Amino acid sequence: LENNPKFYKEIAGIVNDATGRGTVPVKAIETAMKITNQFIYSNRLKVSQVKIINDLFNPYKYYNYDPVTRKIMFQEMIKSTIGLSAMYAGLIAMGGKATDDPDDPDFFKVRFGHTHYDLTGGTGATFKFAYKFIRNTIKQANGEKLADSQTPFMLAAHFARTKLAPWPTAAVDYL
Repeated sequence: LENNPKFYKEIAGIVNDATGRGTVPVKAIETAMKITNQFIYSNRLKVSQVKIINDLFNPYKYYNYDPVTRKIMFQEMIKSTIGLSAMYAGLIAMGGKATDDPDDPDFFKVRFGHTHYDLTGGTGATFKFAYKFIRNTIKQANGEKLADSQTPFMLAAHFARTKLAPWPTAAVDYL
C-alpha cells in the first residue's frame, strides 16, 4: 500500500464523492462547473451523489479498482445496503408506511401520518430518476407508447428543472 498511487487516487476520489465534493476528471468540466454553479443549485453535490452510486454499485468500476479498493468498496456497498434496509425495516415495523413503486412521490421514504422521512439524505430522488429514466428508455426502445410527461427527455428535463439554483428557478416560474 505504501507505494500504490492508484489506490490513493481511487480512495481520494471516493472520499470526495462520499463527502459531497464531487470531483470531475476533465479540467474543462471543472472550469464549467464554476459557471454552471450559478444556474444549478449545488452542482458538486449532485455530481457526487451520482458518482457515489456509481462507485458503490457499478460492477465495471469494481473490475477496474485496485484490489484493496475493491475490497473496501464491496464492504461499504454491503454495509450501506444492509444498514439502509435495516432502518427501513425497523421504521416499517414501528408502523411507518413505505412504497416500492418508483412512480409514488414517497418512493425511498418512510411515512408516519403526514410526516415523511427520507433516509437517503436526498439521494433517493437521484435513484428514482435513474430508475424511471432507464425503465422508460427501454420501454420507448421497445416501441411502447409513453405519456408525453414520461418520455426520457421529459423526465430528464423535469429532473434538471428541480435542480436549478434559486434565481433561475424564479425566472422559469415567471415564464
